[in-house]
Amino acid sequence: MYQETGTLTPTPPFDFSKSLQFLGIFGPTKNEQTVSTQSLTKAISIDGQTVVFQLTSIGTTENPSLAYALFSADPFSEATKSAVIEHITFFLSLQDDLEPFYRIGGIGEWSATFIMVRGLGRMERVPLTEARLFEAASKVYGHGEELSRDDLKRLADKYGLWQGYWAHYIRVAS
Repeated sequence: MYQETGTLTPTPPFDFSKSLQFLGIFGPTKNEQTVSTQSLTKAISIDGQTVVFQLTSIGTTENPSLAYALFSADPFSEATKSAVIEHITFFLSLQDDLEPFYRIGGIGEWSATFIMVRGLGRMERVPLTEARLFEAASKVYGHGEELSRDDLKRLADKYGLWQGYWAHYIRVAS
């Protein structure tokens, strides 16, 4: 087994944990990599050579740095190593300036979840900060007492992949 290691420097700001969270729930690539809270491991093919890369954050959002390890049964040529680095850079948008996106006002947890539920059909999440949902769930399940965020999360979790529908219907029903 051959191995190469090094570091990549994404354009700041770059929050690797947000990328990992997204990759962990993004259906089209869900089974193409292993995602943990701290690392990403993925296999790719470059000119017929299988290469596994593993990335771990060693920086901060404002001063990002990713440690990488590349593994292959065959030795790495400079061209293969460069192609793998280019693939990683493109895959994670490491050269994109995300500062304007991070500065968009009003895009918080509720907005992002709403876009996923309504715009992308991702019904496995609910906006746990939405006041209307708290009111509706408290009315139905709390018997007049306001539910806590943990209470709301426990209720939503019972509906698994369909909790977005549950949230929609509980709002409508109340």
